[in-house]
Amino acid sequence: MTASPAPSAAQVAAETQPEASSDRPADSAPAEGDEKPECGFCTYMKGGGCKSAFEAWEACVEECREKESDFSANCHQQTMALQTCMMKNKEYYEPLLEEEERYTQAAVQSAVQEGVEAVQGGINAVKGVVEDVAEDVAEDVKRASG
Repeated sequence: MTASPAPSAAQVAAETQPEASSDRPADSAPAEGDEKPECGFCTYMKGGGCKSAFEAWEACVEECREKESDFSANCHQQTMALQTCMMKNKEYYEPLLEEEERYTQAAVQSAVQEGVEAVQGGINAVKGVVEDVAEDVAEDVKRASG
C-alpha cells in the first residue's frame, strides 16, 4: 500500500480554516443538529498514519481549552507522541515537519540575537560604570596629590 502524496505546506495552510456555509452567517453558531465542520489541518493530520495520536492530542487540547488550562504543560505526553509518530511517518507529514524546523530555526535565531543584544547592553552598562569609577578615582588621585 502506498502512502498518499503529501500536500505542500501552502496547501495545508490554505486548508486550515473551515469553509463558511453560504446559508448561515460565518459568525453564527451551527444550527441544532449541524456538526462543526472539520478544519483542513485536522483532516490532513487524520489522513496520515498519525490519526489516533492526533485525536488524542486534539482531545487533550480541547479539554485544556474548556478548563482554561495550559495545554503546553498538560498535553506534553500527547504532543511528544504525535511528534514521534509524525517523524515515523515523515513522508506524509514532511511539509509540516519542514515548516516546524524553519519556525524553530527562526525562533532560535531571534532568541540568540536578543541574547547578544542583552549581553551587549550589559557590557555597555558595565563600561559606563567603569568609566564613572575611573573618573572618580582620577579626581581622588588629583585631590590627594595636589
